[in-house]
Amino acid sequence: MVYRIGLIFIFFLSSFFGFAQAERIVEFGAVLSGGKTIINWTVGAGLTCQLVVVQRSVDSVNYRDVYVYPSICGSTSTDEKYTWIDANPIKYSLNFYRLKIESVDFTSIEFVDNNSRIEAGKLNVYPNPTQGITEFWFENEDNGNFRFQVYSSNGRIIYEADNLKDNLFTFDASFLDSGYYTVLILNEDGELTYTAKLLVY
Repeated sequence: MVYRIGLIFIFFLSSFFGFAQAERIVEFGAVLSGGKTIINWTVGAGLTCQLVVVQRSVDSVNYRDVYVYPSICGSTSTDEKYTWIDANPIKYSLNFYRLKIESVDFTSIEFVDNNSRIEAGKLNVYPNPTQGITEFWFENEDNGNFRFQVYSSNGRIIYEADNLKDNLFTFDASFLDSGYYTVLILNEDGELTYTAKLLVY
């Protein structure tokens, strides 16, 4: 009987301290800035030292370790903030992050969108079909100077815009009649770089 009570007491203590460890991370966040992800977390006041591992995923299911932060003890009286920068988040993808604490507990999941609508070598259109505001996403890591053109089904140019220096161009298609249109993206030398079909309904 004493043995059983002892086991129950040990189980209670392990559960309590496991919960306490999970609560030590009182704040966790991830922000994309300049192509890098800034990871911030706050360790609550207390005495327990913990090893913190930053994990990353592109599907929010399968994670891998991307950084191991040495054991953190924090402060006995005040919360303490920590930062780590992921200099190479996965391009053209959602990046999900979480913290693993002492190989036991995990924080909530945060994510950043690192141009997930871009597909290498392709002009992606959202939404398509469309009736109004439409986004055109394409690779432009060097901030090159591109030209945007819209052609009708009979080959007549309907719209043109120059000096595109981003990887996103927003176009209001509400003035177009229903039907199919061809969209071209040309580089600064006038060479065709991307093309796509746009359906207006």
